This record gives sequence, C-alpha cells and structure tokens, in this order.
Amino acid sequence: DASKAYQIASSALEYEVSRYERGNAIASATGKTLPSGGKYDITVAADGSNLTVKCLAKIGSETEAVSVSYTVFDLSETIYSGAGGNMFAAAAFNSPQSMVIGALYLKLSYGSSVNSSPQFIDGPLYVENGRLTPKGGVRFVNTTDFDAYHIYADLQPSVTAANVVVDSLDQHLTPPSISDEFQNAMLAAAKAENHYYIADSSGTFNIGGPSSPIPSSGGILTGSGTIYVDGTAVIDSSVNSYHGNWTIYATNGIIAHGCLVPSDYATDPSYPPEGSYDNYYSPVASYNGVELPQARPDYCITLITPGRINSTWTAKGNSSTPFAFCGAMYAGESIIFQESLRGSIIASGSLTPDKKTVIATQRDLRGSLSALSQQLFTRTMAKGSWVRTKN
Repeated sequence: DASKAYQIASSALEYEVSRYERGNAIASATGKTLPSGGKYDITVAADGSNLTVKCLAKIGSETEAVSVSYTVFDLSETIYSGAGGNMFAAAAFNSPQSMVIGALYLKLSYGSSVNSSPQFIDGPLYVENGRLTPKGGVRFVNTTDFDAYHIYADLQPSVTAANVVVDSLDQHLTPPSISDEFQNAMLAAAKAENHYYIADSSGTFNIGGPSSPIPSSGGILTGSGTIYVDGTAVIDSSVNSYHGNWTIYATNGIIAHGCLVPSDYATDPSYPPEGSYDNYYSPVASYNGVELPQARPDYCITLITPGRINSTWTAKGNSSTPFAFCGAMYAGESIIFQESLRGSIIASGSLTPDKKTVIATQRDLRGSLSALSQQLFTRTMAKGSWVRTKN
C-alpha cells in the first residue's frame, strides 16, 4: 500500500507540473483524481518566483507525499533582455522617472556590472552573471501581494534596502529559439488564412497603410489571425491602435512606426472600458500618472521575428506618455524602442530604450496569446529540493 500511495503521489506531481508548464492553473485542492486513476490531495505554496508543490495519496492505512520546490520562469509574464547592460545605457531611461514593473530577467556578460536607477516595482528581478549596482535614487517597491521585493542574482548586488530579499540565481533562463518547425507552423497558419505576403523590392511589407493588403480604418488595425511576411514587416505610421487578436511574424525584422494599443483604450485612456484596465498595477504606478492598459483575447497583438524589432514612432520623452505597445514581442535579436511597452517583451539580444519610459508585464497574458505563440512565451520550472514524507 505504501508503494502504491507513493506511485500515485509521484504521478500526481508530474501530472500537475506538466499541466502547469503548458499554461494550466495550479492550486491547492483535495480529492483530485488522476486520468489513470488514483486520488490525491495537492498543496501549492508560492513565494516570489519560488513554488512548492506537494501531492499526497493514501492507500489503506498508508499515506505517502512527495514535495518539490521549483523556480518558475513564465515568459508570458516576463521582460527578458539577453544583453542586459544595454538596457541601462540610455541616460534618459536610467532615471527615477522610468519604471520597470513586474518580472525582469537580465543576462549579462560574466563579471560585468550594470548601473541602474529606474524604479523597480513588484519584481522579481533576475541578474545572470553580472553585478547590479543601483545608483542613488533607485527604489525597489514591493506591492501588497508580496512581503518583499525579490532579487535573484549570481553575484551579490549592491542593494541595502530593507524591503529587498536577495537569493542566489540557481537556474538560468534561456528563451526558446525560433525553430524551423515553428516557422513552418506560422507559415502554414498564415497561408490557410490567406495572410502570406512577400516583401517588395525594398525588402519591406507595409501593414496598416492605405495601399496595404491589410489597411487600417481610421487608424485602427482591425481583424485577426496570423500574418507571415517574407522580409521586413513595417507597421504604418497611420496606425494608432488595433482591434482583434493578431500574430505578426516577419523573417527579417519588424519596424513599428505606429502605435499598438487596444483601440478602446486609445479612444479614452482616462476612462477605459471595463476589462481594458489593470486595477492591480495601476494604483502602484498612479503617482506618476501612468495608465496601464492590458491585452485580452479580443485585443492582443504579438510580434515575432528571428531578427530585430525597432519602434521608431515619435517619442514624447516622459513617463506619463500613454502606452505605445500592449501585447507580446519576441525578437531573436534586439528590441529598440522609444515609448512604453506593456506585456511580454522577449529580446534574445539587447532590450534598448532611449527615453524615459515604463516597461510593464501583464498578469495572465498567456490566455490572450495564440496557441502557436505560447510555444515561445513558455512557462518553465527549474526543479530544486525534493522531499518524500508520510504526511
């Protein structure tokens, strides 16, 4: 009976964790049943990026439980910079008027230092290889959901704030790369929707312009589906917002001249419709007059390229500028931008702002992404301590 109970508890743990990595919820519950049979209880405890999952099963008079601690990396709720030092190179961004809200992962050259002074809100902050040496005026703000702001680092950062907890970065994060299989799946989805386009003689394809096969109406990019551009995709400067769930894939980079925020938010950012406004983060950032719109299934845009994403819209250069992008970005190279970004922002190269700005994640963004996109914006769990108990 003890052996059977242990097998059920172990299988339940593997089952729950695999479902969680694929985007399903995980929570404490009693009396659950495995698809193959066997009842179990599950207990889940979260602390920052640390997640402990315990599954317990009882057969006859024998009780067995398996408990494992994980470090969770959810790329759908993360800002990732594969060359983190570049993120703080711009003097305008490197100021207290700029903010990083939510999880930020910085991959640095080994032994290098990064000097920073934007405000870090909510966290956690991961620093791989290098050392964080905050400048004067930097603030680490933990919200009411967390007892402290968490920093995970390979090298001890120079942080003395009382509300900051520093732990070692036991596992490193590397985002998935764009495989041939993924690119072919994007191509097949776009062709099935008649959204496959080849760039013109200049190597670009315009999206949203009046002569484009995908025009905007009144500045609103309206529609849905997967767009595949063989070449460089250019979001036209006439685009001021979008409506629908779009995934745009371009083989040679994406240039965004337009503004990509949900159209109902763009209509009146001071009073956005129900469901378009993030009530969790907004009070945290309200002292800077920052609005925090959020993507959702009917208003979400995802930009994907193995190349570079460059946003060259006109920047106003202050942190109260309404968000210029809301959705998800994945670049196999760098992301260069001027105004605020909201959502999942993954730059395998550098993430480079050149203005005072706000970069914010969005909770529960995964449910707004297409099934194909979720393969890049994955949730991974690095296994830590393992315990077998009788209770």
